[in-house]
Amino acid sequence: MPERTSTSVSTYLCETGTRENGDYVRNDLDISHLISILKYCDGEGCLEFGRTYHGLIAKTGLDGDEFVNTNLIDMYAKCGDINSAVMVFNQMPRLNVALCNCLISGYANCGLFQEAFRLFMNYESWGNKLNSYTYSFMLAICGILSAIEEGKQLHAQVVKMEYLSETIVSNALLTMYCKCEVLADAKSLFEWLPQRNIVYSQNILLLLLLLLRYSGVF
Repeated sequence: MPERTSTSVSTYLCETGTRENGDYVRNDLDISHLISILKYCDGEGCLEFGRTYHGLIAKTGLDGDEFVNTNLIDMYAKCGDINSAVMVFNQMPRLNVALCNCLISGYANCGLFQEAFRLFMNYESWGNKLNSYTYSFMLAICGILSAIEEGKQLHAQVVKMEYLSETIVSNALLTMYCKCEVLADAKSLFEWLPQRNIVYSQNILLLLLLLLRYSGVF
């Protein structure tokens, strides 16, 4: 992988028209422009440049925009600065499910699974509606932790919310059961799936391997 240097970032900024003669250009910056830079920063792990642009966002008055802040949270979390991600989240006057999902994902990426569960429960208790992506993130965490009881509770919730038919949820649920090695539930869910396409191929292989192992084949 190429080394991530200030030179490479500066080149990117010049190419995107955000630097002129070594100075940051602060005129005519729109939201999409700033977000593309934040995505570049999290993709390249350029935390300091991300912080610089966070300051620019604040100076241009765009720090109250929900879409911008969602990407700020994502950038900080992917760069390993979860404290700054939480700070941005807590400063929002209004929360939405996209912000919640972004921080849950950030917690999970940083290995802070209990914090992810706490945010999940708090957000729901505040009277907000969670979406299919929220449940897919939480099911993934249950699979990592082998937290089968919590996973089954989430299964009941997605059935109640009518999210089970969504591929992202059913695949996450199947993955969770396979990782927890609860074969009966994994098999039952797989047989229920109305469309068994390539999205499920990895889980199908895992399920077959587990079935063979427990059958004493190897």
